[in-house]
Amino acid sequence: MNDSFEHFLMQAEETEHLISEVARVTGGERGLIEECGDLLSMTYNSQVCYTIILFIINYTTDILLYSVPIP
Repeated sequence: MNDSFEHFLMQAEETEHLISEVARVTGGERGLIEECGDLLSMTYNSQVCYTIILFIINYTTDILLYSVPIP
């Protein structure tokens, strides 16, 4: 009976270790997911700025092209 208890105790300790490891890895993954979200947000904002700049360039080019009097 003592062997069964020791076996159960060893399994419980191993389970505790594995749960602790899962918690540690999960915490790291959570940080990486937050960093990924921040990078996606920065990429989106950069794309919006790029699109606005292209619009402004195209708009000003059109104004310059069509505002020059044709002889």
